[in-house]
Amino acid sequence: MIEAGASLGAFRILEPLGEGGMGEVYLAEDTRLGRKVAIKVLAAHLQERQSARERLLREARAASALSHPHVCTLYDVGTHQDRLHIVMEYVEGTTLRELTPPGGLPAEQVVAYGRQIADALAHAHARGVVHRDLKGANVMITTEGRVKVLDFGLATAPALAESDAATSEWPDLTEPGTLLGTPLYMSPEQLRGETADARSDLWALGVVLHEALSGRPPFGGRTHFEISSAVLTEPAAALPPRTPPALAAVITRCLDKDPARRYQKASEARAALEVLQTALAAGLGAAGSGPVTESRLAAAALAPPAAADSVAVSSASGIRSVAVLPLANLSRDPEQEYFSDGMTEALINDLAQIGALKVISRTSAMRFKESDKPLPQIARELGVDGVLEGSVLRSGDKVRITAQLVHAASDTHLWADSYTGDLRDIFELQSRVAQAVAGRIRVAVTADERAQLAHPEEVNPQAHEAYLKARHGRNMITEEGLALGVRWAEKAIALDPDYARPYALLAEIYVLLGMYGYRRPREVFPLAKQKAALALALDEGLAEAHSTMGWAVQVHDFDREASEREYRRALDLNPGHEVTLMRYGACLVGLGEPRKGMAMLKRSIELDPLAPIMNAIYAYGLYLTRDYDGAIGHCRKMADWEPNFWWTYWDLGEAYAAKGMFREAIEAHQKAAELGRNPFTAGGLGAALARAGERAAAEGLLAKMQQTANERYIPPYFIALIQLALGDRSAALDSLERAWQERDSWVSFAAVTPALDELRSDPRFQALLDRMDLATAASGLPS
Repeated sequence: MIEAGASLGAFRILEPLGEGGMGEVYLAEDTRLGRKVAIKVLAAHLQERQSARERLLREARAASALSHPHVCTLYDVGTHQDRLHIVMEYVEGTTLRELTPPGGLPAEQVVAYGRQIADALAHAHARGVVHRDLKGANVMITTEGRVKVLDFGLATAPALAESDAATSEWPDLTEPGTLLGTPLYMSPEQLRGETADARSDLWALGVVLHEALSGRPPFGGRTHFEISSAVLTEPAAALPPRTPPALAAVITRCLDKDPARRYQKASEARAALEVLQTALAAGLGAAGSGPVTESRLAAAALAPPAAADSVAVSSASGIRSVAVLPLANLSRDPEQEYFSDGMTEALINDLAQIGALKVISRTSAMRFKESDKPLPQIARELGVDGVLEGSVLRSGDKVRITAQLVHAASDTHLWADSYTGDLRDIFELQSRVAQAVAGRIRVAVTADERAQLAHPEEVNPQAHEAYLKARHGRNMITEEGLALGVRWAEKAIALDPDYARPYALLAEIYVLLGMYGYRRPREVFPLAKQKAALALALDEGLAEAHSTMGWAVQVHDFDREASEREYRRALDLNPGHEVTLMRYGACLVGLGEPRKGMAMLKRSIELDPLAPIMNAIYAYGLYLTRDYDGAIGHCRKMADWEPNFWWTYWDLGEAYAAKGMFREAIEAHQKAAELGRNPFTAGGLGAALARAGERAAAEGLLAKMQQTANERYIPPYFIALIQLALGDRSAALDSLERAWQERDSWVSFAAVTPALDELRSDPRFQALLDRMDLATAASGLPS
């Protein structure tokens, strides 16, 4: 032993910490930096043995390849007065083995520690380092509750010699004998003298978790022989009844005697434990609890490993449709919801680029945020075969995405993994998830699609954060939300003028401001085209920029050829872009191609079946193509699952009015006006009142709209609807002329709108349609 106060070079020994077969460990002070360190000194009787010296150097080499919050850091290696030693981070705390009481630790603690251990192993394995002696005594729990994995003395790495046969002359660190490692924690293949790999560490992880949870190891025996025999031939001891089923399943899978049936990577075990930790923290996922959305990722091992593996082979190839459920925000900071929602939307967009895969769009998926519905039920409601779910954890400029692919009908795990990187590389992380999903389900990916997924751009982290906040504002679809989106998109552009996505998003927001009547279309549509063009100059492959450009040139320039060219390019880049399908479909219906247009609108609601706006535009398409009963039926179904969306009732009112059912039309439009006070609802209600003979009420609404139009923009199209219903054709045509001059989006449907049918023979109306290149559009509609 070395006396306190003695020196090893620049290190002053303070006190002994422990000793084992290889040597002693001391607490020391680095006199140069004034910090405490731990020093492992090779035992005096082993100093002359080359194999022992090499083993200590092996630990140093292995540890030097690692730099991770849950791995004990190596500082130095050296020799002083012929005493070989390594200098490590001093970790204050208690080993997990010492911390575990006879009855075991609570499940929440075990999962928290297990996730951190798995995180450390994932880091080591990614660098080719296998621990080979993971055990409770090598896991330190700091005073803050943080895990530190110690002692990579048996670690193997590609750069190290692979001559460690089972008959090695090296003495074991903690157990005498010829086998390397500690029998209680050694995998069956290690006990048989076979080469250990990452899956052997995962076996040891299962032993550590079992021991921490139950207070005793899963395999017992009085001698090494008895322990080895139990590990090789007997089942693990039963876990306590209080064990959450998902945690029991993770441990069971780690402890499968066949390495091929365990987790194949530590990151898979980490993914399962990570989301289980979130579920338990929320009071979910305990033994006997019902369906839990947040804990399903931990169900990666709920079925026996053989069953999970067989599903991965037999069921994955049958998946042709996928929903990405909202990723859980593991930060637990509500202010970070925009970030996790943005990651969800980005993954959806990446997967939607694969033409052979049906991907449910954002709006429908977001309806299941924090839902406790069973997964098979969610899948049925969305009409999908598979579900991708997971979590996002952001810490500063570091991001971890954890994801799991589930076979929906059987609620069975197919694949799970997690991806960690810098915020700057966020698109690369998302791309890796999308590629992994495509590979797992064996869906056909074209060369172009593969290239799009494989070459994500690098981003300025601050600009990307501003972009995500802008997208969050856009998704509100309110005047305030869109204004917020404009501010954040402009900030993103200021932070990184070469980042294309904020320009594309700003273009879309300007289009929405014009469509909803929040700003004059003449002001915002030119801005939308300008920003879309800038986005495409920076990245021609942005489908959303092509889509927005298509809509802008359609309703502002009435340039059919340019509009269709942009829509087709957007769909080439992203066949599952539901917004493009909706816009292109509506465009074609307005141009008098109802069959082709309605097919696209139908496809858009297949991709976003629970999106109110998609369904409202589809119902509007049914109305424009004179399928009034179809429109009414669709609106009634919409009202069942989304009773508070005003546009549903506006569509319903228009369809009733077209059938001459004016009382029903008034009732529907009144409901729309209660839910959404805007020019749409006022125009629809005023026209229904006029056609029902309630002239005074209609004139009152008209006067109010005209007065408001002196103060802020009101789409003239909706004023024209009331004027025409009141019988003032001249005033209605004047308003439609103004709508054309203002580039009011809704006048682009004038050629096919039933509400304007009585104007079709009027020369002024025909001249207006000629100017919009819509003179022949009505010829394609049903008579």
